[in-house]
Amino acid sequence: MVEIAVLSTEEKLEKDINDIQSIINRLLEDILKLDPNQDCRRKIEEYKFILNEYRGAREQEIALIKQGKIETAKQLSTGIQDERFNKMRDILIELGIEVSKDADQQLLIDMQNARWMTWFFVIIGASAFLLGIAMVYILNKSIAKPLALISSVASRIASGDLTVTV
Repeated sequence: MVEIAVLSTEEKLEKDINDIQSIINRLLEDILKLDPNQDCRRKIEEYKFILNEYRGAREQEIALIKQGKIETAKQLSTGIQDERFNKMRDILIELGIEVSKDADQQLLIDMQNARWMTWFFVIIGASAFLLGIAMVYILNKSIAKPLALISSVASRIASGDLTVTV
């Protein structure tokens, strides 16, 4: 009964490890699809290479533990695996710093574009306002003046002056 529980725990751990590996692989591929610069691409490829070596050694560690060679597994874990882990961590830190710089640069570009677009719309709005005022003035001249003239002629005709010419 205890063996079944241990086996199912081992199987669950192996499944969890495989699931996490799949997620990491998918994330790395998604990052590469974003078309990072050459330096980022090189670091990601280096990270993937070290990660694969790390995974292979982890499989060796698990096999050694299953064989009861705990000390040998510890030596592997604290030796080269430690170095690989630190190297992977350093690469991820470097990538994080580079991505942060890229994000800051993109933010500056976006802010500059936003300022430009704001001025563009202010100018368009002011132009539309001035055009509206000009149209009101032109329509006032072309409609209101003739109406005032016709109104004055009509009043003169109403008062009895039939000599008015239109």
